[in-house]
Amino acid sequence: MVHLLLLSHLLMTWIVTRGRSDIADSCEFADRGESFVTEQEAVRLLCYLGVDADDSGGVAFTWYSHKNLELPFSEAERIHHHEGILYFLPVLLTDSGTYTCVWNTTDECSYFERKVTVYEAKPFNSSVLYTPVTTSAVNQKILCPDLYPNATVTWFKDFQVLPNATEDHVYIFDTNPGDNGIYTCKCIWEHNGKVFNFSRSFQLEVEVPSALHAPVIQYPANNTVIAEPGSPQKIECIVFFGFDVEDTCSVWWEKNGTSVRFSNGYSQNVTRYTENNQTLYKATLSIARVSQQDFHSEFKCTAMNSIKWFEGFVFIQPQPTIYRSFAISLPVLLVLLLMYVAVKYYMIDFVLIYRDLLKPYCAHRDGKVYDAYVVYPRHNLQKSSEEKIYSFVNVVMPKILETKCGYKLFIYGRDDLPGQDLIEIMETSIKLSRRLIFILFPGSASEETSEEVFDRKFGLYTALVQEEMKAIMIELEKFVSYEHLPVTLQHVIQKRRPLKWKGEMSPNSGFWKHVRYRMPGHTSS
Repeated sequence: MVHLLLLSHLLMTWIVTRGRSDIADSCEFADRGESFVTEQEAVRLLCYLGVDADDSGGVAFTWYSHKNLELPFSEAERIHHHEGILYFLPVLLTDSGTYTCVWNTTDECSYFERKVTVYEAKPFNSSVLYTPVTTSAVNQKILCPDLYPNATVTWFKDFQVLPNATEDHVYIFDTNPGDNGIYTCKCIWEHNGKVFNFSRSFQLEVEVPSALHAPVIQYPANNTVIAEPGSPQKIECIVFFGFDVEDTCSVWWEKNGTSVRFSNGYSQNVTRYTENNQTLYKATLSIARVSQQDFHSEFKCTAMNSIKWFEGFVFIQPQPTIYRSFAISLPVLLVLLLMYVAVKYYMIDFVLIYRDLLKPYCAHRDGKVYDAYVVYPRHNLQKSSEEKIYSFVNVVMPKILETKCGYKLFIYGRDDLPGQDLIEIMETSIKLSRRLIFILFPGSASEETSEEVFDRKFGLYTALVQEEMKAIMIELEKFVSYEHLPVTLQHVIQKRRPLKWKGEMSPNSGFWKHVRYRMPGHTSS
């Protein structure tokens, strides 16, 4: 009896294996796909249809499991098919594997393979995510795909229910990086008297809006390049055009006013790349062999976009001998060292003394009212932090800058009048100011109010894009990292290091000298 059972099992295995082998031999391979699903959910696989619609012979479907067994079409079975659709009601971890759909017509036979990978329901596995949704649009729509008929939909963000989101799609209005996260549509579907669940998840990534900037040539800046006659030479021109720029920008090299593209022995290669959301272009000038004529020529890098264009110049000089280099360099180094010492230790004092001497004779004629507009965090602060910021802004700064130094500040909460439109008074006051003072405090940028966001963004727009004023950054407490600050604010910090206040109360202290140095002088700035 045991031998008969063993013989029967071997015979059935041979028949199934032979059947699958016949498929590969007699049917044409069409395509393959892959699905990543979560256990205990309803799943359906669609058979790839490559059949001519005019074929009157009809189509016959056969599905095989990952164990090479033919699957039933009875709805009483957990795994069954309706013609070209295979259902798992529900899918289990043990269902992982490759499934095959075979379809036959009167004149052809083809098959399609679908690999299914089943993951545990908890914790959430990112492999089941659909294609990420990357957007910079003002309003973004996310659609729940492949809905079953009459399914009930509920939307989640980061696995928290989104109120009143029960359609086959969800809208995100006024998108910003705070909307980033995993959006999931969970659906309830009734089939043959039984209730099943299934879900679709998407990763939303909101890009920072594009900000076109006037070109800034970071290198070269009227530099001199040393080269040996007859040697090859490469010179790079690096240009900053703004943040996440999609506009067309151009960078090219010229020799004595003529593009190097039309000169023998010269070539250029232009590449575009992004670094910390900055859009940069690099144009590399290649000289096959440096000639004597090159030592008397002007090489110019030109950068252009829809706002402005700028130029940077490079002059090539021959490699000097060691003795000549020493004789020329030593006096220059001594002068540079003395200038460095004077600049490092006395330049700010010289500038402040010069301003004080001119103060009785000069006055601003630029139509501005305030020397500086003060932007500072005002809400969602701990009591100790709020007291420190309030004391510095409303007591210390007026006492030093206004009373002792003669500047005029606009401080929100002190200089605005009750009943005025807040946004209007902020915009007007910023336009009437010569400087923008940002008071930085760790953790204060996480929960800003709409007014705080407006005066920060409008002020940065005025300072960075329109270039109408300079920004002064002041830290009241030490920052471990600036990563939590807005990108535009980080850009300003990269260009000019913030001043760190350590409780100094004298206008002649190092901190207040640096603040006064960055404030406007007594002539129009």
